[in-house]
Amino acid sequence: MPILGVFSPIVANQVSVKGLEPLTNGLKGHCSTIELHARNCEKYSITRGQLVQVLTFLIALVTIQGSTSEVEEFAMADISKSNEATFESEVLKSTLPVMVEFTAVWCGPCKMLDPLITQLSQDWDGKVKVVKLDVDENTNLAMQYGVMGVPTLILFVNGNPVQRLSGYQPKDRIVSKFEAYI
Repeated sequence: MPILGVFSPIVANQVSVKGLEPLTNGLKGHCSTIELHARNCEKYSITRGQLVQVLTFLIALVTIQGSTSEVEEFAMADISKSNEATFESEVLKSTLPVMVEFTAVWCGPCKMLDPLITQLSQDWDGKVKVVKLDVDENTNLAMQYGVMGVPTLILFVNGNPVQRLSGYQPKDRIVSKFEAYI
C-alpha cells in the first residue's frame, strides 16, 4: 500500500486532484496530494521542501495508525491452543477438518505466519477448525506426526493427516494445497 493510501481519501474530500496524474510518477493521484499542497506553500511562509516533509510525516503517521488497527483486528480471531491432553478431542475426533499449526514461541517464521493463520481462520470459519500446538511443550505429538521443523501445517480430516506444508508459505499456497479437502 502506498504511504498516502490511507490519507488520500481524507485529502480528496477537501481538494480536487483531477488532472494531477503527470506529477505522480504513475501512482494514480497519491503523490499529487503532496505536490498540490507544496505548490501552495507560499501562503504558509515555509519552504516547499519543509511542507513536503511535514505532509509526508503526517501521512506516514496515519498509515501506521491504520496498520495497527488492522493488527488488533487480527488478534481477535479465535484460534485454540491444543496440547497432548486435548489433541484427541480437539483434532482427531473433530467433525470438521482441522488445520494444526505446529509452532514454537522462539520461531521467527511462525510469527510471520501468525497473521495468515488468523486470516485463514476467519475465512474458513465454520468449515475448518484452526489449532496451534507448541512443539516444545508437546514433543510426543511432534514426533508422532513427523514434524521436523516449524512452522508445519497439517490438515486432519476425520482424524487422519491428509496434507502438510512446512516452513513459511504464502496464503495462496496454503489455500491451494488444502482447499481440496475442505
